[in-house]
Amino acid sequence: MTEQMRYRIEHYIEGREQVIPLDDLDVKKARSRARSLSKQDDQLGNGLGHSVYLIGQDDSGTDQEQYIYIGGSLADKDLVKDWK
Repeated sequence: MTEQMRYRIEHYIEGREQVIPLDDLDVKKARSRARSLSKQDDQLGNGLGHSVYLIGQDDSGTDQEQYIYIGGSLADKDLVKDWK
């Protein structure tokens, strides 16, 4: 049985944090949403102080995936499964 990940976006802009739950989206749609938000940030200015984190949690509430977007592009990816 494949575990269903629950996603949220942590959006940081000029020192403020906004958390956007994406509970029912699959990873492809969640990554697209994070990329789009990051691209909008880039169009607002030089992108300094702007970052978008997409976090995936497993059923127990443990973070398992983290994607970081800056300026509409994936800047970093960290998957817990790769640590094993």
